[in-house]
Amino acid sequence: MNSTAAIAGATGLTGQSLLKLLEHDKRFSRLFVLSRKSIKTTSGKTELILTDFEDQNWKKAFPADVFFCCLGTTMKKAGSKEAFRSVDFDLVLQLASLAKLRGCRQFIGISSLGANKESSNFYLKTKGQIEAAITQLGFESCTFVRPSLLLGSRNENRPGEKIGILLTRLLNPLLVGPLKKYRGISSDTVAAAMLSIATEEKPGTRIIESDQLYKFS
Repeated sequence: MNSTAAIAGATGLTGQSLLKLLEHDKRFSRLFVLSRKSIKTTSGKTELILTDFEDQNWKKAFPADVFFCCLGTTMKKAGSKEAFRSVDFDLVLQLASLAKLRGCRQFIGISSLGANKESSNFYLKTKGQIEAAITQLGFESCTFVRPSLLLGSRNENRPGEKIGILLTRLLNPLLVGPLKKYRGISSDTVAAAMLSIATEEKPGTRIIESDQLYKFS
């Protein structure tokens, strides 16, 4: 396997882990990293494309064989439903559409546990809608991973999330059977699973729930 990959959202928790794995994986000969801010990299195969996504710079990332989408914001950070949707739906669909148009064979994106286009919860509804929209693009291989609460060290200060992570770690051993998918999961585990999924190149569309990601990592 000698592939080219594009990754959006490489400054996020999972995106950072995935980028490190891709830079050390010899099966990928070239990487395009789409980012609003500079990222430190020592890999000669990585090309950083600085973009605000309103210019045309981001289009340089395609064609690529695989598009990893780790983009996502929070309702609190976005500030409104409209601002949240502009990132988690509009921008993600825009990038995926161009990737498909330029011949990208595979899409692998981070969604959310509980994503459902019919949900009454705006966040989960948006995640379900973007899954449905990207599925319609017709990638040869299309995978959505649905992690539970991500565990890892963030650069941002999120007090509420830190409390949630602490509670999750305490509750994880109690979540068994059908409840296992609600366990918090390491961002490193999610990133490793995404890389493994890419190398499989399994045709069709599939959804991989949080507890199922371990077998790929």
